[in-house]
Formats: sequence, C-alpha cells, structure tokens
Amino acid sequence: MPQRTTRQTTRTTPAQSVSGGVEKSEKNEVPPVWPYPHLVERRRKADPGLTPHMGSRQWSKQHKGKRYYFGSIDRPPEEALAEYQRSWPGIVDGRGKSPGGRGRAISVRQLLNQYVHAKAHAGVSPFTVEKVRRYVRLIGPVLGLDRDAESLGPEDFARLRYSWKSYAPNTVLDLNNYTRSIFKWAAQRDLIEAIPNYGPDFRPPRLKEREAYKEDKQLRRSPLITPETFASLLDNADAWMRAVLLISMNCGFGPSDLAIITPAHIRLRDGWLDASRAKNRVARLGELWPETLDAIRPFHTIAGRKDPIFTTRGGHPIAGDDPLRQPVKNRFDRLRVKAGCENHVFYDLRRTFSTVALHMAEPNTVKIIMGHTLNRDITMTYVQRYPKHKIRDACRFVRSVMLGTEWKRARETALTPKAAAREIFG
Repeated sequence: MPQRTTRQTTRTTPAQSVSGGVEKSEKNEVPPVWPYPHLVERRRKADPGLTPHMGSRQWSKQHKGKRYYFGSIDRPPEEALAEYQRSWPGIVDGRGKSPGGRGRAISVRQLLNQYVHAKAHAGVSPFTVEKVRRYVRLIGPVLGLDRDAESLGPEDFARLRYSWKSYAPNTVLDLNNYTRSIFKWAAQRDLIEAIPNYGPDFRPPRLKEREAYKEDKQLRRSPLITPETFASLLDNADAWMRAVLLISMNCGFGPSDLAIITPAHIRLRDGWLDASRAKNRVARLGELWPETLDAIRPFHTIAGRKDPIFTTRGGHPIAGDDPLRQPVKNRFDRLRVKAGCENHVFYDLRRTFSTVALHMAEPNTVKIIMGHTLNRDITMTYVQRYPKHKIRDACRFVRSVMLGTEWKRARETALTPKAAAREIFG
C-alpha cells in the first residue's frame, strides 16, 4: 500500500508577505496597507501599539475588547506615549485607566463650569442659561464637586435621584434630562472617556406619575382665574401691578416675558404688540385691550425706547435667578392675599388666557400670541404673515370673557382683495 505523504505548509508573517520574505527593516517601516499615511511618522514616534481612532481623533489601543485612549493625534505624540506608559500597567492589571482619561483629570466642578460656559456662549436665551445654572447648583453638590468625573457610578446617580424626592415630577424630569445631557456633552467634547453608567435607579418619572401628580394638583386647587377673581385682583392692585395683570391676561405673559418688553415692542397708535418670547425667542403678536393700553401708557412714556417698561422701583430687572429677588412673584403673593385668592399663582394668568382663547381660536393662533412654536407642517413653512384678524378675534374674545365687555368678530366675511393686500404687504 502506498504511503500517504503529508503536505507541509509554511505560514508567512505580514512583513514577509509584503517584502518578499525579507524580515522587517531596522527602520520599523509601516506596511503600505496603513490607511492614514500622513500619520505614519507620528505613529512611529508614539508607539507601534497605538493606533489613531479617527472618530475621536485620539491615539488608542484595545485590551480585552475595550478601547482605551491616550491623547489627541493633533498634539505632540510624546504626550500620548507618556500617558500610555503611565496608564497601561493599571489597565493590564485590571485596575482600569487612571482618573482623567485622556491625559488629564477633570473634576465635577470643572465639568459643570465648562458646560455652563458653553451654554452661555451658544446663543441661547439668558433665561435658559440661568435655568442651567440653577440646575447645576442642584446636581453638583450631591455628586461631589471635587470628585473625578469619570469615577461616578450607579450609586452616585442613585443618590442624586433620591435627593429629588421632594420635587414635582416635571422638575425631576428636567433635572434628569439635564444631567444626561451634561455628561453626553462632556463625552462628545472629549472631557471624559465615555458616558457614565447611570444604573437602573436613575430613571425619569413615568408618564402615569406625571399625570397622577397633575390630577392631584388640580383637585387641591384650580389653576384657572375666574372673571370675578380677576376683577378682585384689579381692584386691589396699584397702578404698576394693574398694568402687569392686564398685559399678562391680554397676551398670556409670564414674568420673564414682562422683563424684556420695551416701548419699541408696543405700538400705541393701533394697540399692537410685536415682540419675541424671552424663553425661546419665538416671535409673538397680539392686540392690546384699551384697558391694557391705558394702564401701561404712564410706564411706556417714561421708559427709553429700548429700556424695559417694567422694572423695580430701583430700576433693576424684574426677572432673575435669585429667588429672593422676584418682584412680580412677591408682589402678586401680597396682592392675592389682599384680594382673597391665596390659591392662585402668577402663572395662572397665562394658563387662563390659553384656556379661554382656545375656546374660540384655532391652536396656531393661540401659539402666535403666546410665543410657542407653530406646527411646522409643509403648509406653515410657506406662511410669511399670520392673519391679523384671527389674532384680534382671540384677544377680544378673552377680553369679553374676563372683563365682561361686548364682543363680536373683527371680520364676519372674507377679506376683499384690496384689504388683503393692505394687511399682507402693508
């Protein structure tokens, strides 16, 4: 029987296959399959085991399926090599990467300060920046301002979630979303290596929890101001507070909206208000009642054209982050006690306007007056000017309900072509 011959195969290394069997040269040249030729020299200086991760533009190396980063490829490669030599023994021993991740340590205090600074220079409204500052003050001390940001784990975020137990569900939802956005932003800005593990306990309130709280709140008090209550508030208010009450019910204003209204936003000759909302800078339009114009005229005439109409007695802004300096809220609290309606808050004026106006006007009309974003379907993207007679009808309807005046539609029939041209093109 013929003997079976075995076939011997010889495996070649990548260096032999590229150079025809000759071992790698002393210059430690990178094979021509290297995808980033402009980084060849930088890679040689850093370390043969480090590779550039172009998604994050960091020198990186994998160990047991996890990628570790050691510095930006735009920085001198010697920095990445030093960070690699410092951190790699701990990674191999299972201790993990040293705090600070990519060559530097960052504390929770530094991370939060950088986030607030980025928001302040991102073009958002000042009131949004103040809200971010207020939430950061609630988040930082609980996590530990001097803690390494990358050392935070599920226990820390569970403790943070427990510290919000006395807050309303909507406030907890905002705080949860802001916390997640802060660390997501930090990971994208390369301040931390990855988004932390929040754990199962750091969850936002469920929808049924928010609805149950809302129903319970409505059982305790009604957020709507009746015409009788509004008349009592007006009778007991001074001149400044009367103007604030009327314009807030007229156009659904809040304290932050009142703080930015200037004489340039109000046309006394025809009674129209053309401004933008402080919170989101959405344009808003409304027709002011005769009672509103009479109430704000004394303050309108003494203010500069671009100066706020409503200020404190000392000329300071009426909206801010300091809870002890909220003139509108504090003065309304004193007024509601005097008028016998202690269960109401100032923002109920805005809630009442929205509810009453929606019984006559369509939702987009109410949004135009209140400064909300319109439903951006394909038709609304082409609309350049909203019909003024619809806004006029909504404002006059609210006036008739809250002040008991006679009301009729501003226009019973469709516009004539000439009248439409005057309203659209001016």
